[in-house]
Amino acid sequence: MKNQHILYTSIFLILVFMGIGLEVTFWGSAEVIEFMSSEAGPYEKLSNVLWLILLILCIQTRKMEFRIKCLTIYGSAFGLIREMDLHKKIFEMSFLKSNFYMSSEVAISHKLLGGALLFWLVFTVLYLANRFYHSYKSMASPKPLSHAYILIASICLVGSKFLDRINNQLIHLFDYHLSSHTAAIIVMIEESAEMLVPLLFIIALISYQDKKAPH
Repeated sequence: MKNQHILYTSIFLILVFMGIGLEVTFWGSAEVIEFMSSEAGPYEKLSNVLWLILLILCIQTRKMEFRIKCLTIYGSAFGLIREMDLHKKIFEMSFLKSNFYMSSEVAISHKLLGGALLFWLVFTVLYLANRFYHSYKSMASPKPLSHAYILIASICLVGSKFLDRINNQLIHLFDYHLSSHTAAIIVMIEESAEMLVPLLFIIALISYQDKKAPH
């Protein structure tokens, strides 16, 4: 029951946090909205810090088996690199996009290296997702808080990626342009959800360590 109260309180605080961002889009000036959702805004800056903290925690933790630890380190390091847009600077083009592999301007060696990095990213996501699923399924109720936070973080991650692409996809598929205000609302939700991802993973890791710590 205590875990449920903590989880419900966390969800409530998440909704309040995202509501504050939405309030800015309704009542803030155009300059404020642009700054909040820009690369130099607080969401992006804080996201960088949170991914770095997550990476450090993954490196120093002793509560995970070695294989899981290595994959979480790789995943959090990639999250930090992507959040800082460094993945676009390694090869002067993002190796996450298909254009990178079809471009004649990209060296074969770069394509091979980019493909290897992408392969390990996909492997990391699928492996950790599979381990999480079986771990969650095998545990008796009540489920540990760490698993709940991982699930919420995953939902925020998928949701933020969907919102990040929805405007371009509407234009590309249906030639439909969202109003500037609607686009601003979507961007604000996407940025806040994206910032919550490393924060929730940090909370999950800490609560997992607390649970595993000896009494």
